[in-house]
Amino acid sequence: YNNTREGYILEKNVTSGSIEPTNFGVYVFGGKAKYIVQIDGLRSLAVASIYQVKNYLDWERVNISLKPYEQLIPQTDLVAPPFLQEMLKAAEQISKNFDYMRVDFLFNGKEVHFLELDPYTGFSIAAFPHWFDKHLGDLWNEARSSPAIN
Repeated sequence: YNNTREGYILEKNVTSGSIEPTNFGVYVFGGKAKYIVQIDGLRSLAVASIYQVKNYLDWERVNISLKPYEQLIPQTDLVAPPFLQEMLKAAEQISKNFDYMRVDFLFNGKEVHFLELDPYTGFSIAAFPHWFDKHLGDLWNEARSSPAIN
C-alpha cells in the first residue's frame, strides 16, 4: 500500500437487522468461476464451506477442513442459492481481465450485494490443505498461460 493515496471509503450498510450476512467468495480463474467459499457469519465464523461450481445452476461441496478452524466451523451442504447464476456471471464479467480474482458478494437475507475484489484466496480466516492450495495454484498457472488472458 506504499503508493496508495490516504482516504476513506464509506459504504452503505446493507445488513438486515440482527441477521449476520452470508459472504460468498467466488474464485475465478481465467474468466471462469471454479470455486465458491461460503461463510455464514463473518464475525462469528459460524459456518464455512467450499463448493466446486458445477454449472451456473449447481454446486457441490468439497470435503475440506479449514485449518485451524476445523473444530470451530461446521461445514454444511447447502442447496445452491437461487441467485447462483447471477452471482457467477457477475463474478466472471467483473474479473474477465485477470488471470485470477476472488470476487466477494454479501447476501443479507434479502439481496445480494457486490462486496470486493481480492487477488488473494484465503479470506484471512483459514489455511487450505496443501493439496487444495496446490490445486488452486495449478488453476492459476493454467489461467496465467492462457492466450485469452495474455
